[in-house]
Amino acid sequence: MKLNIIAITAGALLLTSCEKEIIVDVPPHEPKLTINSVTYTGDTISVMLGKSIDVLKHKYGTNLGVNNAVVQLQAGDKAAVTMKYDNTSGMYISDMVAEPGITYSVKAVAPGFKDVSGTTCAPRVVEIQSLQRIKDVRLDMDGNMQDELRLTFDDPAGEKNYYIVIISASYMVNNYEETAYSGCVNTPDPSVETLYDESIDQNTCIESNGIFLRDELFDGKRKELRLFVRSTDLQAVEMPGLGMVYPTIEIQHVTEEYFRYIKSSRYASVNSGNPFAEPSNVYTNIKDGFGIFSVSHSEVMEIKEDYVYIAGA
Repeated sequence: MKLNIIAITAGALLLTSCEKEIIVDVPPHEPKLTINSVTYTGDTISVMLGKSIDVLKHKYGTNLGVNNAVVQLQAGDKAAVTMKYDNTSGMYISDMVAEPGITYSVKAVAPGFKDVSGTTCAPRVVEIQSLQRIKDVRLDMDGNMQDELRLTFDDPAGEKNYYIVIISASYMVNNYEETAYSGCVNTPDPSVETLYDESIDQNTCIESNGIFLRDELFDGKRKELRLFVRSTDLQAVEMPGLGMVYPTIEIQHVTEEYFRYIKSSRYASVNSGNPFAEPSNVYTNIKDGFGIFSVSHSEVMEIKEDYVYIAGA
């Protein structure tokens, strides 16, 4: 009995010794201006301007918009123009249309904040050269039938290029059109990256709302990207007043800054609340502030059954 009492006492001491109270002294937060502006070539440039807030003071629904700033936009070496604040959208708008190859700069000045600025160079136009859908090619790891998509495009030579491919489908919910993404796209392509920058194989699941790749392995060449998607995720639906609505594939030619921003922000979102995840900072190209200022080029094409598209044919 004496030995049992000693063992129980020792075990209790071990358990209680594991508890330790740690007081974290969170440094004071200095509010900064935030710029969020992602524009496609051919569209007018607009800016959402806000302010950062202490994470411990943030409440859901808090309005962080800033509407009393002076926001100036410049294209190349042309004179800067002052953007107008639009009460309806809560954004600063302009008449400036984003064009490929042009460098754009933005600067925001608001009372009580440091001035912030950002610069981006709109990437070149990269068009889809061909798209092919091949039905019922293989089974995935869970036994679901997959179709193969073969997407080709020409990569500009002699520069670093970054791409995001998105596959989406539409469906109806309470008479409203909603967009759905496949949770598991497979590819054997070594140029494709995950949020975790891990090595992949043809059974690695990648979400179709962001398939990331850079041109290190195909600089200046015609690139064929092979993707395997569940057949059920590529179904067309008939919608009232719209007829048959087909799933789409989109290729975005983006800047390095946006590529790093969107990957890091999604990584942070996916791992939010996970105590075992590695700490991460969301990338920003806004000097003395937070957010992103970028221009991208986008090409979108419908995916139809047993479909082959060849540019110029």
